[in-house]
Order: sequence, then C-alpha cells, then structure tokens
Amino acid sequence: MRDPMLRPPDCDAALVLADGTVFWGRGLGASGTAVGEVCFNTAVTGYQEILTDPSYAGQIIAFTFPHIGNVGANQEDIEAPTPAARGLEGMDLAKEVTCRQAFEWTQAVWDRERGYGLQDRPRYHVVAIDYGAKHNILRMLAAHACRVTVVPATVSTEDVLRHRPDGIFLSNGPGDPAATGIYAVPVLRELIASGKPIFGICLGHQLLALALGATTRKMLRGHRGANHPVKDLRTGKVEITSQNHGFVVDPETLPAGVEPTRVSLFDNTNEGLWVVGKPVFSVQYHPEASPGPQDSHYLFKRFVALMDENA
Repeated sequence: MRDPMLRPPDCDAALVLADGTVFWGRGLGASGTAVGEVCFNTAVTGYQEILTDPSYAGQIIAFTFPHIGNVGANQEDIEAPTPAARGLEGMDLAKEVTCRQAFEWTQAVWDRERGYGLQDRPRYHVVAIDYGAKHNILRMLAAHACRVTVVPATVSTEDVLRHRPDGIFLSNGPGDPAATGIYAVPVLRELIASGKPIFGICLGHQLLALALGATTRKMLRGHRGANHPVKDLRTGKVEITSQNHGFVVDPETLPAGVEPTRVSLFDNTNEGLWVVGKPVFSVQYHPEASPGPQDSHYLFKRFVALMDENA
C-alpha cells in the first residue's frame, strides 16, 4: 500500500485536511499555499459568480459538477473586484471584504440586448451595509427604483441615518456572525429602533437575528448550491433557492415578537424571519442569484412596498 504522504510522480498539488488525510492531484493556475474551510457547491452553473462572491472568503470551494469552467469567464458575471475564496469558526471575515468608504451605486440588472442598466430616476434611497455584498444584490435594488449608498461594515448608526434613507439593507458576507456581531449588533439594534424598513440577506439575516436576541450556530454541513427548496411557512409555497452559508439561526432562540417565516426542506433549518408589527424581515438564501433560480426576486418588491408604506 502506498504511503499517502508520498507524492505520486504525476502530481504537483495536495489537499491536506485537519485530520491528516492527504489528497494528491495536479495544480492549475497560480502556485502557493492557502488555508481555509473546504466546502462543496452543487450548482451546475454560475461558477464565476460563486468564485467572486465575497461570502466565500476563507473557503476552498470544491465544485461537484464535472463541467465547471467549460464556458470560460466574462466581465459581466463578476460579483466583486477581487475574489475572496480561499472559514474558520470565530473569524470576523466581513472586515476583510467590506468597502473602505461609502460610495453610490446606480448600475441595474443585465439585459441581453442592452447589457447592464442604469438607475437614473430613483424613487427611494437605500443605505446598504456592506458585510461582503454581491454586486447583483446592489443591481437588484437599483432595478427596483432605488438609489443605493453602500457603507462599510463598521459604520455607526449616526453615519447610516445621516443619509436619510428610506430603507436599510443588510448584505451577505463571510465568517462567523457572532464575531462580526461584536460591532454590528449594537448598531443594528439602534437601526431597528429607528423604525426604518430593514431587509437582510444571508449574513445580514444572521446579524439581524443576533440583534433581535437570537443565537446562531455552526452547521455540520453548510448549504451551498443553486437547487435548495425552501418553504414559506405562511403560504406553503416552495421556492427553489441559491444558498451559501455555514452558519444558521437557531429558531428556538427567536424572542417573542420575532417569527420564523421560512424553513429548508433539506434539513428543516431556519431560512427567514420577520418582526411582528415592524417593517423588518430577512432571508437566509440569495434571492438575487443569477444565473440560478429566480423564484425569490419578489422579495425586493416586498422591501420596496415597505418603504412605500413607511414613507
């Protein structure tokens, strides 16, 4: 039997796991050493979107579809300027991928005939807190008549409210929500008290839950793929969703006045919440994902409707 530590003659790369297991193979591209959490993604499309998604910071992605890369890459499918894929529990990775200063976003969603659109007649102003935001989330907000001001993850309550937003968006992002929550949760509690409509996605959903008094936990196997069924607990409707998270909100810890709205049909984990009597809601999955299922695009319309009602 071959010693697993001995390199086969045709291999020049190795994946070494925490328990000492070694998988040998052949490298492609840049050479070097990286440390991260190995995770599987089952999506059959969208690999460029996945690799450039800031939520994958600190993770080594193993694609399960055999034809990844066969259609090349293009500038229009990039979700962030610098790929962050490479977490480990307890790590605050949002600070690594957030913007360094506030900026305005006006680019809208892509169209086959015209390319990316431009929002030049907004009806609403949204402040998006960037914990590692995907560009397509910002495009979806712009496509729904929003002028978007993107601010860093470490923003203060005063800095958010001085923009006089109609609504506040909490973005996706990487890392342990409890670690990011050390500085994010006090701000979010004050923003909830302001009465402004709030919409959170993925890490934004988890941070909102922490701010409301719930807890999060590391999953044994995270959700990463584009075919995850999620059930709306109020309507019974099932949506096929795109997901990428290794932590989850514990629904048993949601306080009175905060209700779970959705559940995963894969493992019954929490996929959404809303605050009773307040314009505050969030989802664990990615309604903006493209390419991928578009069942959940209506959530951006729901956010806009809340801004209308609270104008």
